[in-house]
Amino acid sequence: MKPSIQEDQHYKLKNIIRLYEGQKNNLICYCYSICGNIQMAEDIVQNTFLILLQKSNFNKIQNLQNYIFRCIKLNTFNHLRTIKNQNRILNIVYTTKTIFHARNDKDYDFLKEKIILDSIDSLPEKRRQVFIMKRIENKSLKEISKELGVSCKTVENHITFALKDLRNKITCLND
Repeated sequence: MKPSIQEDQHYKLKNIIRLYEGQKNNLICYCYSICGNIQMAEDIVQNTFLILLQKSNFNKIQNLQNYIFRCIKLNTFNHLRTIKNQNRILNIVYTTKTIFHARNDKDYDFLKEKIILDSIDSLPEKRRQVFIMKRIENKSLKEISKELGVSCKTVENHITFALKDLRNKITCLND
């Protein structure tokens, strides 16, 4: 007799909880060995298990332990990449601040925001759309390519050229 959907979900939940409780420390240590931050490692492990709970095909996974370790590794690298990208944007903002700092401190916030928004708005439509999806909405290349119906390489090119254009516009203001 085939188990009901509710029984199947209960079984899935029990398996995930058992795996989490049994492997939590090993997974945190593994994640920590990649990222070097214990709090970040704990958060990534916990978020990975929350994502697993949402997967409908969880019971079809053959080697669950290897799957979990791969997920932790990929989620850690994705998180580190997101932090790196956020730092790039902060560097652009910092550059803008440096440009206007000596000119007029009280207008700085308004000018900084206006320059960045104007620079983003001046990008070609598709490039701007991809840049916003990647850098502001934090979507993955795969999600963006699927949503726009283009290849991941095309998305990467749009982001690369958008960053280059933004750097050039901000650098021109410094001259």
